[in-house]
Amino acid sequence: MQPFTSYFPHFRVDKGPRRLLYWKKFRNRGASPAKEGVALKKRGSLWKKVVDTAADTSPVMQTAGRIALLAVGNLLWLVCSLPVVTAGAAAAGLYTVLFDRVTFDQAPGAFFRGWRQRWKTATTVWLPVLAVGAVLGGAWRIVVTEQLTNAFFPTGPLLLVTAVWAIVAQWLLPVLCIRGGSWTETFRDAALLGLGELWRSAVMAAADGACLLAFAWCAFSRSVTACGLWALFGFSLAAAVKVWLARPVLCPKEEEE
Repeated sequence: MQPFTSYFPHFRVDKGPRRLLYWKKFRNRGASPAKEGVALKKRGSLWKKVVDTAADTSPVMQTAGRIALLAVGNLLWLVCSLPVVTAGAAAAGLYTVLFDRVTFDQAPGAFFRGWRQRWKTATTVWLPVLAVGAVLGGAWRIVVTEQLTNAFFPTGPLLLVTAVWAIVAQWLLPVLCIRGGSWTETFRDAALLGLGELWRSAVMAAADGACLLAFAWCAFSRSVTACGLWALFGFSLAAAVKVWLARPVLCPKEEEE
């Protein structure tokens, strides 16, 4: 009769306690120290990549933090702008968040600090801009309705006034958040900077125009996804573009550092 181990070559019988033990030779079959070292090294490098990616200083986490900052700032601006009259103070809070370069968890504190410090002056400069914008919108509606776009007299002066209004409006709140001062000083500095930095003013106006067009498209399309994206990033993206353009002019020492 053949021994028991001949039918199961990967087992052997221990003559002491008479137990079946797994044969170490077959348990480690196919494994070599070199291959095990390579596998451990790969696992270690993969784990290091995961840890480095999850670190606060990694590019991935910094990008995610900027996206979260824009979303938090836009939601705060949207909620605080619902009365329309407070939209200027809300925009001042958002510009404070973007100029101070805070993290997304510090955004609410910076937002309401900017609101509290500048709400009077921001409302004072916002209401005239809103009123002039409403008058210009009504005038353009009459021009388009009456088919007067080819006539120079109503269209030319109206286009000039609209351009000056748009240029000055781009710089009002960034100037207020950085330089402060009264509403008259804010209007004066915004007009000088807007006319002196025409290409920056044009890009700022284009960013605001894209924001308004995106809002109109969301309103007419009634797409839930589009409306959600605008609610998260609609105005804050335009504000971030304006801050990026205004920072070298308003904060030259900070840019040099």
